[in-house]
Amino acid sequence: MTVIFIDSRISNQLQWQDFCHELCQPLLHTGDQFNIPPLFREYQEFKVNNFMCHLCMPTFMQD
Repeated sequence: MTVIFIDSRISNQLQWQDFCHELCQPLLHTGDQFNIPPLFREYQEFKVNNFMCHLCMPTFMQD
């Protein structure tokens, strides 16, 4: 089971971005990021941020 905590003090747009970012973590990655080399961690974060950007984009902008 995965739990995502979102800070209610930030704007709705940032909450949505945080949710999409954190949603991708368990979908694409397994294990603990603290036990991997820094460059591989950076690569994983790049992939997660890319996923987040695509998921957060409004559908009318996707063509």
